[in-house]
Amino acid sequence: KGKEGTKYVLSASFNKNYNKFYTDIKVAKKDFDGLTELLKSALDHFKKVNHDYKPTSIIIYRQGGNERQTEKLVKNELPTITKFFEGGYEADYKPHLTVFSVNKRTELKFFERTKEGFRNIPTGTVIDKEVISPEVFEFYLQCPEVDRGTGSPVHFLCLHNNNEDLTVNDFEEITYMQSFYYWNWSGPIRIPAALKYAEVANTFSGKNLKNEVIPKL
Repeated sequence: KGKEGTKYVLSASFNKNYNKFYTDIKVAKKDFDGLTELLKSALDHFKKVNHDYKPTSIIIYRQGGNERQTEKLVKNELPTITKFFEGGYEADYKPHLTVFSVNKRTELKFFERTKEGFRNIPTGTVIDKEVISPEVFEFYLQCPEVDRGTGSPVHFLCLHNNNEDLTVNDFEEITYMQSFYYWNWSGPIRIPAALKYAEVANTFSGKNLKNEVIPKL
């Protein structure tokens, strides 16, 4: 938040391979107006480059944190997001929607037992049993290979999901593959590429921009 209002940053894939991204920034005086403007902006761009076609399924990765931050997200942002996709964009447009809270600062560490001893879990390892709650949809994912120090998996907590076409394994695979699409790095990163692009845009705008960028630029 700032004097001009609350800043919202969004990055979204818009092609069938999920590896091209549209990024936008909005600043709004009224809470959550910037969020709905960003969602509309991303869908407008998707329609423009895909011959007026709209996505039937949408997965949102929201930068999360501790339990208190997640509670605020569920209480404040989630109702705004779900309402928008329940006819807020177009009256007859109601896509499948899944929202994940993404926490990079996890306390749990996981290791693999080998003949030589213990090592960091390899890239692509998913932990979705035993140490997670049976009451919610959540998983831990280790994307990059860590050969020095201790690897730190990322926690994905599903806050909303009405998509019955995708299984838990589908969501886990999509999330892992998204880590390969950050083009400034040659391998997988810790989080989905769309979320990383949003992080970069947020940092850049905070340092260099005082207002929204003129659309023609």
